[in-house]
Amino acid sequence: DPAGAAGGSPPARSGGRAIDVHSLLVSVQCSAEGEYNEIASITLSNQHRVIRSLFSRHASGALFSAQTLLLCLLLNLATMAVVNGAAIPVGLFIPCMTVGALGGRLVGELIANSDSISAAAAAAAEVLALAGGALNATIEPLVDADGAKTAAAEAAAAAATAALATADTGFYALIGAAAMVAGVTRTTIALTVIMCEFSNDAGALLPLMATVLVAKVVADLFNPSVHDMAMGLAGFPFLDCHPPRRTSALCAEDVMTADVRALSLVARAGDVRSALSCTEHGSFPVIDVGRNGRCRYLAGAVHRYQLHALLSKKAFLRPGEVPGARPTFRTRTGHGGGSK
Repeated sequence: DPAGAAGGSPPARSGGRAIDVHSLLVSVQCSAEGEYNEIASITLSNQHRVIRSLFSRHASGALFSAQTLLLCLLLNLATMAVVNGAAIPVGLFIPCMTVGALGGRLVGELIANSDSISAAAAAAAEVLALAGGALNATIEPLVDADGAKTAAAEAAAAAATAALATADTGFYALIGAAAMVAGVTRTTIALTVIMCEFSNDAGALLPLMATVLVAKVVADLFNPSVHDMAMGLAGFPFLDCHPPRRTSALCAEDVMTADVRALSLVARAGDVRSALSCTEHGSFPVIDVGRNGRCRYLAGAVHRYQLHALLSKKAFLRPGEVPGARPTFRTRTGHGGGSK
């Protein structure tokens, strides 16, 4: 049943602040007063209310069921995958946070409702008590060092198991949201500060730092960030912050060509057409040979689109202006000279 009773739920908290959880829930197709619709509270409410309700503490098993969280997780994940990249102002940060919070709270609800986890927590607490008693009893100088180390290891494992089993579902939602956003956007320090401020829980700083670090490292092993992939799909020219590994041993001569197609300062139209048809790069060096024709130095560069414009407009010089009877024209160089 997607409808739940809001009247019997315990007072929820968001980090260190008490919140009115009833104002975050939506009553759709609910006849009795005090009832709310779990699915509608996630799908028909704004994202701010959804995230606050998912981050609410001390409300394990009282707000959303595991079935509702799983259904909304699949729905939001599919919607985010389809809508992302479209010309719709939907954003990416808040949807990723919502999906991560849904997944994290789902894991928390499953752990809280699992009998095996509860039994493991009870056994861990018992082991922790026994290990603590064993450590307190070792006051003699000639104590067995291996036994003390074993007791300390058992105490640490028991404490970790008990903490895992008794963690609040809102804390799981916070960790899941941070992991999702860090894995998608690869944001680290700013995300940790934002999530810590959003939850108003300074005690969650270290778990958030560890979560963000692990999520980024794991995501970098598989693919680049979603923003880099979007720029690649859109065809935007951009340089990665780190060059490819195959270019670490390359020299300038490895990426340059020795057979350079250059144009003289006064070039013939046939030579220009031949250079444009035989090459694909966007610029050509312009060589000046001097008055006597014996010198050869770089006078500038001319772009491909400039040459196409000169040919299309037939911007040729008259044959009498330069030696030779064939039509010629002067190419514009990189020093600001205009074409003629």
